[in-house]
Amino acid sequence: MGGAASSAPTTTVYDEYVIRQFVVATMFWGVVGFVAGTFIAFQLAYPLLNFDLPWTTFGRLRPLHTSAVVFAFGGNALLGTSLYVVQRT
Repeated sequence: MGGAASSAPTTTVYDEYVIRQFVVATMFWGVVGFVAGTFIAFQLAYPLLNFDLPWTTFGRLRPLHTSAVVFAFGGNALLGTSLYVVQRT
């Protein structure tokens, strides 16, 4: 039936460095969002934590918390997961 074709297994090399960087960024922004959310939750319970400064009030810090969690944490997790999956399909 013909010549002997070599069926040597091929090894696939994936770019794991970029995925690790996404994991680190996801964890960093998750901690930032968690800390911001915890701080503004304590501001609601203890209004003295506003420090009478306009830029540290709940209304100013709530968008920071929301953006950090939704866009930074969620975006990095989504992009990192997508890159992990796309390399393996």
